[in-house]
Amino acid sequence: MQAITNCIDEQNVNKDNIGAIFTTYRLLASDEERPLPVTLDSTYINQLHSELETDGRNIKESGYYDLVAMQLAHGHSVSLIEGGDIKYVAELMDYYVDHGDLLVNSVGWNIPLLNETLQYMVNHKLGYKLLLSDILPQFEDIKNRIGVTDEVFIEHLAEWNTDLDKYITKNNIKDVIPDASFYDLTTKISNVLTDHINKIAFEALSEISVDTLYAQRTAHTSYYWFVAIKHLLAKIKSLPDNLTEFGKKILMDIASGTQSLNPFPNCFKNIVERLDKRKIKSTVTDIRNDFCIGKKTINAIKFQFFETWLRSHGNLKSQAGDVIDKIVKPVISDGACRSLILQNKDFYMDLINTAGDDAYELKKSLRNLIQKDSDPQLVKFVNSIDSVPEVETA
Repeated sequence: MQAITNCIDEQNVNKDNIGAIFTTYRLLASDEERPLPVTLDSTYINQLHSELETDGRNIKESGYYDLVAMQLAHGHSVSLIEGGDIKYVAELMDYYVDHGDLLVNSVGWNIPLLNETLQYMVNHKLGYKLLLSDILPQFEDIKNRIGVTDEVFIEHLAEWNTDLDKYITKNNIKDVIPDASFYDLTTKISNVLTDHINKIAFEALSEISVDTLYAQRTAHTSYYWFVAIKHLLAKIKSLPDNLTEFGKKILMDIASGTQSLNPFPNCFKNIVERLDKRKIKSTVTDIRNDFCIGKKTINAIKFQFFETWLRSHGNLKSQAGDVIDKIVKPVISDGACRSLILQNKDFYMDLINTAGDDAYELKKSLRNLIQKDSDPQLVKFVNSIDSVPEVETA
């Protein structure tokens, strides 16, 4: 081995012996010695490459492919001679440059043969040394440069799955994954790498304060963690405490009217839909109370949003009179709200009857409605309520 490295160091290499020298060197070198620690300088590589291009010997044995790999490792734009096979270049690249370095450099270099070589390496799972923390931040650029699919590239990178806890942590996840839309990929393709990324991202997300999330709510389309939430929720079995508390704040904002429902951001919608009903009962009760005392005002859109929440978790019967007066009566003339009430007619019939005299004005409104709307369901509902007053006629 020493004789070979001395020969290379002293440039006692020529077009006639380079094939034998580097073939032997590669055979004797251990995996840990890739890239080879001793190689030729760039100028001499270029000279030998030019000589072998026109030599006419068996290019596989002559050392030609080694020289092409060396040229690409130095960022030189070269092409294969006629009859050349990119497979042999790809199989040699690791001896002359780190796979990860070459992937990163390919973006700026944009050398056609290098791009094709890396495409072959990725598609055939070749490559030895690579740091995920170098590649993942440039995933999209590298993937596009070498012309591989998301699926193929992320599966290729998953081969470097040792010490993931060392290289991808809560403290560096935003550096490793600077574009939160990348979680769209990690949540759709499951392997040891993407599963780890999702786990770490979720842990980091869980530590973001409720105040920070709430302060960033108007930037829900651009703030890193809201973009991440959009994708990560698909993999989350239950919301972390900070998202639960954030969801409660959004519910209160909807009730007060400071959070619009038209449109209601999908990110917030997905959080609200995943709220554990056992954890938000007191919030729903507070919303009911605020409506009942007039601190917050109901309207048709709010009623349609909160109807299931209030009916299921708001203990409405305990405040039946105020609920009828402040929550149901103001929206009874709206067709969509009325439809919800009729869909749950037994519940609302009981609520109205429980309210007793406090439901008098609502009952009058209902009697007026059936004079104008002959919907059989509505008529049956009104006629089933105790003591509905007759409408006075002139």
